[in-house]
Amino acid sequence: MTGKVISTSRVLSDGGPYSQAVAAGSFIFVSGQIAWGSGKGREVLKVKGGIKEQTRKTLDNIKNILREAGASLEDIVSTVVYLKDLSDYDEMDEVYRTYFPEDYPARICSQAGGMMDGILVEIGATAYKGRK
Repeated sequence: MTGKVISTSRVLSDGGPYSQAVAAGSFIFVSGQIAWGSGKGREVLKVKGGIKEQTRKTLDNIKNILREAGASLEDIVSTVVYLKDLSDYDEMDEVYRTYFPEDYPARICSQAGGMMDGILVEIGATAYKGRK
């Protein structure tokens, strides 16, 4: 693989065959993040909270991964948001806007069937460190 794998112990992982993020040149590609619970292995997936809490935790995970890469949420140029139920859109968006108060990144948002049990939102992101 071309690129540098980014990983932080501040964000739990289920040990799947993916990296938390990969830096390639000035870009950082953050894998889809969820509101990981606590525990090890499949126990990690036991998540508490509604859409607002899960959105906050998910964006905090992205923030911690970017911090490990020497970047911040301000460097995000694009996100992909998957919702278990599109009726959660307004509540997710209310929290999302507090993390991106202006100069919003490009965004795709869609409903995703078959999300893991208890998971209401998954967010992936692309950041660009050369923007400043």
